[in-house]
Formats: sequence, structure tokens, C-alpha cells
Amino acid sequence: MNLPAQLESKLSRAGHVLWQGFRIFGWISFGCLGLLLASTALHVGFHWCPLHFASFSASQVVPVKYGLFLWDDVLEKQVREGRVVLGGCVVGPIGGVCPYCHWPVGLRR
Repeated sequence: MNLPAQLESKLSRAGHVLWQGFRIFGWISFGCLGLLLASTALHVGFHWCPLHFASFSASQVVPVKYGLFLWDDVLEKQVREGRVVLGGCVVGPIGGVCPYCHWPVGLRR
């Protein structure tokens, strides 16, 4: 199929712009993945929250409670004070979270 020269030139430019957009999106997504991995490494390895610029000890890690619970005064008090985080009815791999931003810190054992 023979295309006129102008149409072929426009299609070539559109393809080039599309390709550049994919390259930029790739670098942005690569950078975001790097930030996620760095934040996880700081939380898990160094017990330091990069979002709040604060360090915390292993005893300050907030445990995650899984299951279906009856909402009572004791559970409500624990959640409000930040001594426990509710994880939902499906048991997940997260065992503890950062006391400042609730980023996953530890896995269940």
C-alpha cells in the first residue's frame, strides 16, 4: 500500500511521539518502583520512616490483627490508641506496620 508522503511523515512523527511517551512512562514507573523498594528497605531494615523522618524500635511496631471481630470497647480502645491495626477477614502476610505511617514492616510468622 502506497501512502502519500505527507501522511507517511505524519504517521512516522506520531509513532515517534508515542514511542517517546512510552519511554518516559517507563522511566517514571521505574523510579516509582525504586522509591517503593527504598521505603520498604528503610522501614524493614533500619526501622526508620522516610515519610515522617522518624526512627522507631522493634517494640513500637504495631501488630496487625486478622479475622472477623465483634466490635467491643476493648478493641475500639486498642485501635484508637494505635496499639493494633485491623487487617480484615482474609489473613495476609503482613505481621506489623510502622507506628507513624502504617507501612508494612514485618511478615507474619
